[in-house]
Amino acid sequence: MISGNPDLSRIGVKRETMIASVYGYRGRIYQWHKKDYARSIADFTEALRLDPQIEMVHYRRGQSYQAVGE
Repeated sequence: MISGNPDLSRIGVKRETMIASVYGYRGRIYQWHKKDYARSIADFTEALRLDPQIEMVHYRRGQSYQAVGE
C-alpha cells in the first residue's frame, strides 16, 4: 500500500488520480524489472479502483495476468 498523506493540492489534479498514477508506475516496476506479476496485478487493480480511466493500466494488467497463466 502507498502510505502517508502527501499534500497534492498544489498539483491541481485530484488526489485519487495522482495516487492511481503512483500505483500504475509501481506496477510497471514490478512487472518489467522485478518480474513479480502478482504484485503488479495488485498495484494495477488498485490504480484502476482509484481511477478507472487511467491509460494503459488495463493492458498492462492483462499482460501480467497472461504471464501468470490467467
